[in-house]
Amino acid sequence: MTADGSDSPRIGVASPAARPARPVSRAWWVVPYCAGALAVFVVAGAIIGLRHTPGPTRLARATAPMPAEMFPDALFGELTGDLQAGNESAFLGLASAAARPAITAWWDNLRAIGFTTGAVVPTASLDAVQIDSHGDGSTVVLAGAHSPLDPSDDNGEPDIPMARYRIGLHFAGPGSTGQITSWQPLDDAPWDLGSPLYVRKGPYVVVAGPPGDRALVDQTLPAAETAAAYDIKMMGYNTPLYLHQRGFVVFVSGSAAVSNRWLATSPQPGGWPARFLGASAVQLPGPGVTADTAVRSGHSTLVDNVADDTMGGVRVVLGPTAEETSHDDETVTLVREFMLGILATEDEELTNGVPLKPVPAWPQEGLAVAVQFMFESNPNPEPRGRYSFAALTAELRGLPRSYLSGTYPSSAQLFGPSVAADEAWGDVAASAYEYIHSRYDMSETIVSAMELHYAHPTPFGNVYKSGTNSSNLVFFGIHSIRLGWRPWLAGF
Repeated sequence: MTADGSDSPRIGVASPAARPARPVSRAWWVVPYCAGALAVFVVAGAIIGLRHTPGPTRLARATAPMPAEMFPDALFGELTGDLQAGNESAFLGLASAAARPAITAWWDNLRAIGFTTGAVVPTASLDAVQIDSHGDGSTVVLAGAHSPLDPSDDNGEPDIPMARYRIGLHFAGPGSTGQITSWQPLDDAPWDLGSPLYVRKGPYVVVAGPPGDRALVDQTLPAAETAAAYDIKMMGYNTPLYLHQRGFVVFVSGSAAVSNRWLATSPQPGGWPARFLGASAVQLPGPGVTADTAVRSGHSTLVDNVADDTMGGVRVVLGPTAEETSHDDETVTLVREFMLGILATEDEELTNGVPLKPVPAWPQEGLAVAVQFMFESNPNPEPRGRYSFAALTAELRGLPRSYLSGTYPSSAQLFGPSVAADEAWGDVAASAYEYIHSRYDMSETIVSAMELHYAHPTPFGNVYKSGTNSSNLVFFGIHSIRLGWRPWLAGF
């Protein structure tokens, strides 16, 4: 029911309308190179006429000099093809003996987690590698694989969560495909431990960790499954249009030194919520972040069968602080992190290279905390009546008056040195969604967050009054809703 008394349509019932299409432009790069040929002349003495001498004649063979740079697009094409075909032996056949152990560990851990496809793409703008006179060089690539639980784009193409690797390359000659001679992880991804991960799976989650954390992985699985089932079912019930994934991949460690390092160097969007109490939802890049023109524009054969998005997916990391809580507390923490994972699928450039509107931390953190309190109030993701925010209401009533002025929390307030203050400001951020739900319905509440990057960077500007999909939404005015929230919050 809307503020004007009319029933609001549930977003996602109609067929989803695709976001604006990427520009259909092609950039073909033809890079010739020339190699000089050495003519060999043999002088056999002073001869008046040309004479054929029976028997083999030995001619000195000269090797063509190597060019200053090579273009390993053929190598990346073979690697991507082998990855998509699940052909490990062929993939390893493109690497030297010295590089195979690291690549084997990478492949085997991704296989244990589960993957259906993947890609290896260049990061340089022209896919060019500087080489020395011996044919040796190096470059940085993005490589990754799509878990069956990972999201797909609006066209149904699988997103690829990727990490960066510096690879050594050797080219035997000017026309050779090339060979990987070294494989160095740059993002401290959990699957690059160099040893096999211990992996457990459920319908909605994969939980993995180092071999020494088997008990921790086993302990986390039921909590993660409960949390994931709630978020997935709640989204599917209210706003299926915005649900792009089937579950989540979680990595756990009982060592803060280990978990704090995982994916710490992977750049995160401005305003993305930080690690909190040992838990974080880390956005991983997709192929679209590369500087390579053809890959970024979606016209490379490397991304023919996968999404060329800039955001490839989320991996959830749990450290010892999150793991030392009770089963119920851990479940609540994971409800928050998984909701951020769902929200992250909307943090995607419509056209690669064109940034989205910047969104502050508070409306993103606020949604995750609000859904966390919904779960605490009633763990049924599909209640017969309205959703309950009773647990959040109780927290708001206990806050000092200084928190209830209607000021938007800053990132420093949400993720500062005091856990109590962080949680209090998180409650304030979540109150925006409780207020929207109190006047409208859960569909409007969720959509107000999912449209943050496309419409207005605060949920108050994204409350829809009509529409059935993302292309025809009509929103209420932001000012009346924001002005209504402030006295409502002060009333606690």
